[in-house]
Amino acid sequence: MTDKIERREFVKWEAASAVGASITLKEALAQTASANDRIVLGIIGTGRQGQGNMKSMLKQMDASVAAICDVYAPNLEKAAAIAPNAEKYKDFRKILDRKDINAVVISTPDHWHALQTVMA
Repeated sequence: MTDKIERREFVKWEAASAVGASITLKEALAQTASANDRIVLGIIGTGRQGQGNMKSMLKQMDASVAAICDVYAPNLEKAAAIAPNAEKYKDFRKILDRKDINAVVISTPDHWHALQTVMA
């Protein structure tokens, strides 16, 4: 018996996780009823994937981005153009410390996902 996971199994599991996460967030956004119940988002990782995620989230009338984070300044500035009222950070822990953020979208490179997810 081997504990080694095959690449195909891993990819299937990751794809299912991504679909499940997007469905859960979509359901959470759809259930929000009033302006007082807006989902306030923090975005960690604002590269191409993070910017795409932000644009998708902001299409929901009841979602807003309060904070964005990236260590790479050009990506952070591009994301700031998408969500101009969002606070900008280079340290993701600053977003996690904020009490006004309801959900965090983690769009960082693979080697950072686990740590940031556990800390969130």
